[in-house]
Amino acid sequence: MSEHQLTLRQLFEGPQDELVATLRSTRGVMSHPTNKGRATEESWIETLSTHLPNRYCVDSGRVVDCESNLSDAIDVIIFDGQYTPLLLLRARKRLTRLRI
Repeated sequence: MSEHQLTLRQLFEGPQDELVATLRSTRGVMSHPTNKGRATEESWIETLSTHLPNRYCVDSGRVVDCESNLSDAIDVIIFDGQYTPLLLLRARKRLTRLRI
């Protein structure tokens, strides 16, 4: 391999290091479990949103399956933004129906 070629590992080391630093900082600064958990979720959501194709959406929320079962709160949901209907969005809380 030429010294000018980059590997996927090299390309993703920077974003990985940034995420690890952010998560460590969050754990060190925030003491309230709910705030710490939400900040951690937002870090993952931001990182995944940045690196996934635009067609895919990343968020947290609850999911309704094809049998109308409602999930508990899910920290990170990755879904196809083109084909996944948004059923409800209130106060940044998302209710999405996914085909499982």
